[in-house]
Amino acid sequence: MKRGYKYRIYPTEEQKKYFAVCFAANRWFWNYALEKIQVIFDGNKGKEEKDKIPSAQYEIARELPSLKKEEETAWLKQVDAISYIYTSQSLDAAFKKFFKKQGGFPKYKNRKYNNSYTVQVSKERQNIIDWKNETIHVGKAGDVKCVFHRKFNGEIKSITVSKKSYDFYEISILVDDTFNKAELKEHTYEGTIGIDMGSKEGDDGGNAILSDGTKFPVINYAKEDKKLKRLRKRLSKKEWFKTGEKRFSKKYNKDIDVKAPSKNYIKLKDKIAKIEDKIARKRAYNTHQITSYVSKNDNFDTVAIETLDVKGMLKNHFVSRNISNGNMGELGRQLEYKCDWYGKNLVKVDRWFASTKTCSVCGNKHVVKNKRSWTCPICGTYHDRDLNAAINIKEEGNRILTEGKQ
Repeated sequence: MKRGYKYRIYPTEEQKKYFAVCFAANRWFWNYALEKIQVIFDGNKGKEEKDKIPSAQYEIARELPSLKKEEETAWLKQVDAISYIYTSQSLDAAFKKFFKKQGGFPKYKNRKYNNSYTVQVSKERQNIIDWKNETIHVGKAGDVKCVFHRKFNGEIKSITVSKKSYDFYEISILVDDTFNKAELKEHTYEGTIGIDMGSKEGDDGGNAILSDGTKFPVINYAKEDKKLKRLRKRLSKKEWFKTGEKRFSKKYNKDIDVKAPSKNYIKLKDKIAKIEDKIARKRAYNTHQITSYVSKNDNFDTVAIETLDVKGMLKNHFVSRNISNGNMGELGRQLEYKCDWYGKNLVKVDRWFASTKTCSVCGNKHVVKNKRSWTCPICGTYHDRDLNAAINIKEEGNRILTEGKQ
C-alpha cells in the first residue's frame, strides 16, 4: 500500500538556490500549460469542450525541448526534466476532477503559496537514502541533510520537496511499503463506538466525545492567538519602498510603481509564519491522536460518525474559530482511510439525524437550546449533551448496518 512519510531537511545555500529554480520552473510550466488550455476552453464553450482541450502531459509537454532552446526560457533546463512530468500529470488530473464536478477550475500558481516540486523515483534508483549519515539524494541537488525521525520499508515512488515561507524545508516520500490492510472485522453491537464531534473548550466540551465516555479536549491556542494579534498589528505599520521600477497593471490598465518590503517587514512576516505553522502542527497532531486511538483500538470493530456540513458551519462567525480548531472535516477524512487500514467498519449517520435532542434512554425528543446538559422531561434521565449525542450516533449506526437502511 502507498503511504507518505514527511521529514524535515536542511539544504545548503547552493541547494536552496537550486530548489528555488525548481519551484519557479514547475510553477512557470503549470501556468504556461494552464494558459494554453484556458484559451481553448474559453473559445470552445459547449458540449465538446472536454474533447477539444489538449493534454498537458502528452501534447503541451512536447513543447518543452524547444522552450529550453529559446533564450528567454533556457533556464528551464537547469531543473530535473522528470519533475515536469508530474506537474503536467497533476494539471490533467485537476481538469478531470473539474469535468466530473469534483472541484473548481484549476488556478494559476504564484510564488507566495506554491513552493514545491515532485520527482518520481524509478526502481533502479532506490538507494537514495543513507540512514546512517541521515542524507537523501534529490536529483541534481545531490545529498541533502535530512532528519529521519522514523524509518520505513518498501519501494520509493516519488519525493516532493516543499518550502514554508520562513525558510523551513521538508520532503515528503511516497512509499509502496510492506504494510498490509487488516481484514474487515465482523460488525457487533458491543464493538460499535459512536463519535460526536465538538468544538467546545473546557471540561464540559471536547473535540471528540465517544459513546463509552472517553473525551478528547479541544487544543487551546490562546497564547499563539495573542502573539499573532500583536505581531499582525505591528506588521500593518511596516512600510513598503518604491524601487524606481514600473510595471503594467491589468487591474488599473496603466503602469504603476513597483514596491518592495523592508527587511523588518520580511523578518516580522517570518515570525508570523512560524506561529501559524506551529498552530497547524498542533492541530494536526491532536487530530492524528484521536483518529489513531479509535482506529487501532481492538475493542472497536465499527465506528459511527455524523456527516457535518463544515463549510456551512464556518459561515457562522461566532463559532467559526472554534470549529476550525476542532478540525472536524479532517477528523472525518482521517477516520475513513484509517478504518480501512485497520479493518474497522465505518458508518456515516445523516447530518439531519437528531442526535443531540433525542433522549438515548426513552427516545423522546426535547429541544435543547445552548445547554451543555439537560434532563429528559419524560423519563427524568440527566444527560451530558455530547455524550448523549454520541450514544445516539452509535445506536443509529448500529441500526443502519443491521437493517441496511440509511
